[in-house]
Amino acid sequence: MINTIRILVLVVFSLALIAAVRGRRAQAPDRLMLPSTDMQEPGKFWLADDRLYVIVPGRELRIYNIADLANPALSATIPATNTSELAVLPTDDGHVVYMDNAGSLDIYRIAPGSAPLLVRSLAGVCDVTQYPTGDWEYDEDAYGCGSCYQSDTVGNFSSGSTGGSLARFAVSGDYLYTLRSGSIKVFQLRGGVASPTDPLSLGEYKTDWDIETIHPALGHLFMGAASGVHVYSLTNPHAPVRIGGLTHARARDPIVVEEPYAYVTLRDGNFADGGPFSRLEVLRLNSLTNMEILRTFGVGAPYGLAAKSGYVYVCDRENGVLVYNQPATTPSPAPDAKISGIDPRDAIIRDTTLIINARGEVLLYSIASPLQPVRLSRISIE
Repeated sequence: MINTIRILVLVVFSLALIAAVRGRRAQAPDRLMLPSTDMQEPGKFWLADDRLYVIVPGRELRIYNIADLANPALSATIPATNTSELAVLPTDDGHVVYMDNAGSLDIYRIAPGSAPLLVRSLAGVCDVTQYPTGDWEYDEDAYGCGSCYQSDTVGNFSSGSTGGSLARFAVSGDYLYTLRSGSIKVFQLRGGVASPTDPLSLGEYKTDWDIETIHPALGHLFMGAASGVHVYSLTNPHAPVRIGGLTHARARDPIVVEEPYAYVTLRDGNFADGGPFSRLEVLRLNSLTNMEILRTFGVGAPYGLAAKSGYVYVCDRENGVLVYNQPATTPSPAPDAKISGIDPRDAIIRDTTLIINARGEVLLYSIASPLQPVRLSRISIE
């Protein structure tokens, strides 16, 4: 009887201690010194050729000419009060922009020397946009379409199209895959009667309810879920089929792939919205049907990430951008370099240029020396 009482007392004390620690965490300020509490929370962004597209949540889409990386220039804006996500597809005569708008998908043509032109709006393609009132401690599934990722990136900075790691759409080959709550919609963009400005709907396929991001690579869709990673084959691009995955602690988790590894960030939160650990995970891809966790690295509050040539750049809102050199084989758990003094959310890499989407700003860096990023320019987002 006495032993039972002792056990009960120990359990109650442990629960009280956990609650107290978590209460202090919720009230404590971030370790990162933020520039200002009233700075604009970043929307999603997209790089296509020498144009950078940035959503200012609740206001507009801004298009910047960054042909001169040291001197970005605003070239056009599109009203976007109900938009949270976008994708940009290069075409022979400019760009086609896909934006969610109150549950619909608006399609704009961007031709050189002309103003953006709305050519079509497809109803019911996206979830209805819901904006957070504070920082990005939100449920990804409550957002609209999600950002997109163009899979056929090329080696020249002035060519290709690339989105961030927080993607909920994917463009692979001639197909657009849109992630909604618990399903993927498939659209054909080219071939037959389909065109980039008049996509052909090919159907909707169920997925796990907690899938949050999509990253197309190696002819597959890699999907980050709150409870793990899923891999879908695109052998038949009309109908994605799940072929494997793995389970991890419940947390936010964008994923990027650089063969033979994948990199995942997990962000801790309270028990209702995140897992007990915040970390970077390195996965060995193997045959894609049996991926395995190879290494883990503790991170303060990770969001998006990008990888190139074995260097991994993690957006950590508590510590800035953390740079890991060959984390699949390194014996040290500490980052090899850091970009401090910013509040980052996501990253894009093109050749030797790193673009960071941060609170109140977008920053362009040269990573010609990967462990010594040099700031080239800053775009204020107000």
